[in-house]
Amino acid sequence: MYCNYNPQEKILKISLEKCNQKELQQQLKNIQKNFSRAQPVKKNTNKYINMEQYESNSLDCFVSYQNVNIVSTLNIFIAKNTNLKSQQMRPFLNGLCGNNCDLLNLSLKIEENQIGSKGAYLIAYQILKLKNLQNLKLDIQSNNIKSKGAQAIAYSISQLKNLKTLSLKIDNENNISTYPKAQESSICKFFNYSFFNCLDNEEYQYFKNLIDQEIDGICAIISMLENHQSLQELDLDIDNGHIQQQNIQNDKNFIQVLMSLTNLKKLNVVFGQYFCNNNMLSFPKNFKYLNNLISLSISIKNCCQFSNQGVFLLKNTLLNIPNLTQFSLEIGVKNKIRSEGICTLFEAISELNSLISLNLQIKWGNFVGVQGAKAISDSISKLQKLKQLVIFIDESSNDINFEGSYFIGSSILQLKQLKTVQAKFFQSQVLKKALIKKQVRLVSQQL
Repeated sequence: MYCNYNPQEKILKISLEKCNQKELQQQLKNIQKNFSRAQPVKKNTNKYINMEQYESNSLDCFVSYQNVNIVSTLNIFIAKNTNLKSQQMRPFLNGLCGNNCDLLNLSLKIEENQIGSKGAYLIAYQILKLKNLQNLKLDIQSNNIKSKGAQAIAYSISQLKNLKTLSLKIDNENNISTYPKAQESSICKFFNYSFFNCLDNEEYQYFKNLIDQEIDGICAIISMLENHQSLQELDLDIDNGHIQQQNIQNDKNFIQVLMSLTNLKKLNVVFGQYFCNNNMLSFPKNFKYLNNLISLSISIKNCCQFSNQGVFLLKNTLLNIPNLTQFSLEIGVKNKIRSEGICTLFEAISELNSLISLNLQIKWGNFVGVQGAKAISDSISKLQKLKQLVIFIDESSNDINFEGSYFIGSSILQLKQLKTVQAKFFQSQVLKKALIKKQVRLVSQQL
């Protein structure tokens, strides 16, 4: 186990590493015991305490020296295969979060431990107690929390009235998308339900009884966002890659939810097969309501085969948010955007006249071609406010060749305010020499 506490900034970091069951049980018991009886913090101290190797009495010494209940930022990392089971998570999470009503920032990352939906219920129940939380980051990897676990987490997040930034990442191996048998009214009923009177030792049974219908976990998370109209930053990676024949009304609701987040300044979204095949970008004109949005990141997962309709909708989405200063686009492997799709997209990107930072990554199997490279070049040359540029185009199956590389390189040299560039594409040694002569700082030697 690793602990780090910064008393000046009130930041506590906890990391559980791989261990056997006996060692883990001892760690969890000590966390619950010692964090709940912490002593007052000592004044005028700025020491950082690090415990690289956990021993049974080390947390005792740590807690007696600093009051770790006075924490505004809590970072928890649970490594892969720590043997942490759902019944062991209760003392661990309750010891850290149970009495910490002043917590403002929480980051929780759980790698593969198969905590299941019951473990998700425990996480959700602890989040409910953090009434003053402003910034939340959840990263749940390969834990099979299923739709029910996603619903529980979504409900708890919906109750955080002071939330300003939210980062939610739930990967494919959590299986949160199922065919929704319940109607939209059932989802609304779920989010209007209150369970603040239940006892700590009843969370398993409580959530099990509450979530008694097969509501799609992704739809539940989307519905949760409606309660956070003051949200300023949103990072959403919940697409599990499974194609479901969903009711299109759910996808329209996602756009309606986004247009209600009028205070949003930064949006990062990952598209997988679920979103791509259900027209998540329908009604792109609704994005014009996001007047405060200045940073947008869109990542398309591998093998989604983003359709021509999807490309057209993405183009129109960009045309409705002209105030962007930062834009990032990543197109994953084998999406087969082709030169026609690239030309369509970059017509819109060329209109983002306020951009000062552009990040473009096109992986192999998208068939950009020389025509697509020229479209990228023409677009970049019009973005004269650019100061930072990242451009990676995988050589395999994109076929931009020397001619396409020449087009892109020439357009980069036309950017008068460019300060840093990170680039990798076919035959770029000539570009590297030209940029050095122009005294543009290269932040990467991958040219």
